[in-house]
Order: sequence, then C-alpha cells, then structure tokens
Amino acid sequence: MMTYSMFDTEQGQSARAPDAPIHRYAWLEYEEGAWCFLTNLFADPGKSIRKWRDEKIALQELENEGWIVVYPYNEQVPSCEHACGYGLMWVDQRMVS
Repeated sequence: MMTYSMFDTEQGQSARAPDAPIHRYAWLEYEEGAWCFLTNLFADPGKSIRKWRDEKIALQELENEGWIVVYPYNEQVPSCEHACGYGLMWVDQRMVS
C-alpha cells in the first residue's frame, strides 16, 4: 500500500482550483477486535458500517478502492501489536490529468 509521510489537513473548497483533484479523508481504527472504517474523525468506531477482523484485508480492500495510507498511528492499546489506526486519503482520479 502506498504511504505518504505528510498529512494535508487543508480541506477548504474555496481555495481549490476548479480543475484540482478532490481529496477525501478517512480513518481506519482498531476497536474491540475489528478494524473500523470512519469518514468522520469524531465518529464512534462501534457504529461503523464497514468492519474487518483482518488488518491486511481491510487495507487491501481500501487500497483497491483508491484509498492511500497517509500515516499509521498507535494509541498504546495493549491488544494492538502494530499500528492501531491509519489516516487515509482518497484522490478523485477523474480530476487528475
């Protein structure tokens, strides 16, 4: 999966050129034994409608949909051996020339 080292938090639509790519942001978080896909930073992972038991399958499915990992993060959760979450970004490829 492609990973970016910097996270662009600028989402202002007024500053975007009309033909610039559209970026969307999401998060994949580990919560109670499942990887939960969230489109809102403050969303409750327990209410996520997309969940996976396997981290690699979740990342592969999301990559196939065009999501890229912006950064992994770890919240020091004992049951989480590696990253416990990922910041994701999706770029509308129709807008890229």
